[in-house]
Amino acid sequence: DSNGGGGGGGSSTSLIFQRKFEAKGGEGTITLPTANMIFAIGPSGNGWGQHQAYATLAVNLLDGTVTEKKDSPLKISYVKLHGICMTLAWGILVPFGVMCALFRAHISGGATWFWLHRLAQIVAVGLTILGFTLIVVAEEDAGNKHFHFDHAKIGLTVMIMAVFQPVFAVIRPHAEPKTRWRRFWEMLHKFVGYSCSLLGFANIITGLKLEFMTSYLKEFGDKLEKAFYVEVALCSVLFVYFQAKSLFAPAEEDGEHEIMDRSDSRYREIVQVPHHHKQRDII
Repeated sequence: DSNGGGGGGGSSTSLIFQRKFEAKGGEGTITLPTANMIFAIGPSGNGWGQHQAYATLAVNLLDGTVTEKKDSPLKISYVKLHGICMTLAWGILVPFGVMCALFRAHISGGATWFWLHRLAQIVAVGLTILGFTLIVVAEEDAGNKHFHFDHAKIGLTVMIMAVFQPVFAVIRPHAEPKTRWRRFWEMLHKFVGYSCSLLGFANIITGLKLEFMTSYLKEFGDKLEKAFYVEVALCSVLFVYFQAKSLFAPAEEDGEHEIMDRSDSRYREIVQVPHHHKQRDII
């Protein structure tokens, strides 16, 4: 139960709890004398507003003393590294890799787009696995339930899709002949890639808005948010540049790029052919 009130110079809130005793020899015994409490204080007035102060208290049920706990419920260093890894991966590397594939006709060097695409995505997946592992360990050490809120659920989905992509890329069929399996592979690879990119990008925003980031890590969260929006600006400029180039400037070749696997018996060096023919990127 709670009872609040106040006036004049201030206000106060009283909280009354009931806890079961363990009976021993006819006497009540508190088996766990210290109870941890987390509370947040909102703005004054009757309207809705964001919490302005947070604290964790250790309440001794034997003598009634209250001690504020300064430690974070999660390991700060793990959470910071998690945020850095995910912001780099999904704020800049994945969008860059996607654009390399999307605007490949305007990237010179034959198969350069493919190597850039693959490098960016491999590094992004590595950072994602590292960031995911760090936050799972932090939650486990804090004794928290895993994947019980939206940011964590989306993060788990992104993690699964991110690991699926490179594995699926390894088993890609040959570009020629254009079989049904090859068409299905391209469609699924693109669908998962675009979906994963959007979810990862959006989940950075939800992570930055978590109460943990706005309380325990407010200063770090503000810096990370600024870095993220710098990444957004860079990606936007790059997208506009390639989009304008695709609209107003001809591609390097009229035909589309085709990718052939190294294991293909027709494997050879990249051959530049006249513009009226297709250029094959043999990977």
